[in-house]
Amino acid sequence: MPVLVELNIDAQSLWRDDSSQNWENDSDHEWIDGQLLQISDRDYSSDTFWGNYLMELASPQYRLAQNYGGYCEMSFGSIKVSQDVFDDSDIWPAPQTMSITIYYTPDTESNKEIMFEGVGYRSEFDRSGISYDIYSPEFNAKLLSETYGYASTTQNISNDAAADLGGGLVGIPCPAHGYKDDDTIVINGTTNYDGSYDLPSQALGSGDVIVITATYAAENFGGTETIAYYGLVPLPMAMGTIKHCAVTRLMDVGGAPTYHAGYITGTLGTDWHIYDDGVNVDANVTDNGNNTFSLSVMAVGTITICGTGSVSTLDELFDWACGSSRLPLSFNNDNSRAVSPTISYWADSQMNIIDFLSDIAAYFTHMFYIRTSVLYLLDMATDNGSRTVTEYDYFPASYSDLAPLARLIGRWKENSAANETIGRFIRSSEYEEILVTNYPYGDDFTIDAYQSVRADVSASLDLIGTIWHKQRARIPIPIESNLPVPGEAISGTDISLKRDVDFAINARHIQYEIFSGVPKAVIEGEGTIS
Repeated sequence: MPVLVELNIDAQSLWRDDSSQNWENDSDHEWIDGQLLQISDRDYSSDTFWGNYLMELASPQYRLAQNYGGYCEMSFGSIKVSQDVFDDSDIWPAPQTMSITIYYTPDTESNKEIMFEGVGYRSEFDRSGISYDIYSPEFNAKLLSETYGYASTTQNISNDAAADLGGGLVGIPCPAHGYKDDDTIVINGTTNYDGSYDLPSQALGSGDVIVITATYAAENFGGTETIAYYGLVPLPMAMGTIKHCAVTRLMDVGGAPTYHAGYITGTLGTDWHIYDDGVNVDANVTDNGNNTFSLSVMAVGTITICGTGSVSTLDELFDWACGSSRLPLSFNNDNSRAVSPTISYWADSQMNIIDFLSDIAAYFTHMFYIRTSVLYLLDMATDNGSRTVTEYDYFPASYSDLAPLARLIGRWKENSAANETIGRFIRSSEYEEILVTNYPYGDDFTIDAYQSVRADVSASLDLIGTIWHKQRARIPIPIESNLPVPGEAISGTDISLKRDVDFAINARHIQYEIFSGVPKAVIEGEGTIS
């Protein structure tokens, strides 16, 4: 039952015919070299030969982000190999970095399973061997797309005139503007000064006058023209049905104020609607057909949108994330919930997409893990395969419980159009649903809800509480055939206690201890202990 390790050394040499000309690959020549080295913890000959050069191997492990779900991430520590691996002169000294794939096989090379894929970074080497710290693949994709647009709330230019400051500088009146040297701004609604500007020195300006670099043209402003910061802004995304969410202002199209629609689907005026401080202005809106819309009349307040996004369920969200050039992964939802949970959320804050997926999966009591370029989404209540073990199939087990929760609190925000004596506006209200458990002596637990229907939030909290209060076990089992995977059901009978105990848990944390005498997997998770 060997461990097989592939060390994939990237190109080490580059041939040049002079100081400025690189030779290029063609069908007959590859001018950049690289090597694939295959090693093991013993001499192993099957389809190919794996040399006995693996000296030490830290235990790879899956760890679930939250006790009730989220990202079950594979992590690793380090590896140590013999100097003999790099015996060829063209790969000595040992490379600083290389790709590493670690397999486990119960018998033949053709039956090997990937335990880990990542990058090794050399930490030290001496006469005893060469050590590498191993890093998991990083998924740095962002949740939201970005484009250039208004990066702040717009301000109105004063009802005053532009000033010729000489030397190609113009003063634009804007009270308490707050702009400074090198800021980038965008001006809209003027006759002569619309566009974006990198601000020069503001020495000739004041707190109420912005200095721009432009050719002076006399103009008296009417007080409705606008100025705002201009830069790279995230584009919010509607997930499910949303109400009165503030849209992002983009650059004007044909002089018309233009906004991003947040990936709302359907027909303007039927499936989605636009409001100005809570007043429906569909009649003044043009759907540009590219997830943007323009207004024929300048807004007087906050522009918001109501409608339903193209992504409405948890399955759809993960499918979108894996198929939108964000995550280079295939998506498998064979074990997600039969009826995928419906989302109601307006994502408007930029963050790492994996972190967002982990948070929302946990809220809906789902977990996911990544293996061989496939993202697997699992309902926490569904078995991802199963195995039964006997007394001789596992090492001494232990049993535990998480600290109890007295209350689970789900919080969310809702916007609505308000019409009061002071005028019309968008009101933002915070709501919470509280689930009281049978453990009044426990702690409170608060979580962001990704739904807006109180009954749905209550049902999600109930599922979280159910998983949280299940009994837990830690079962080390020998690895004799295929590797246990996250979500797998493990059951058996423990006869080593005062009375027999039947256990049935699902794997949430898995540690593969290969260099520990008998290779074993230490599995932790919740389930039933009876």
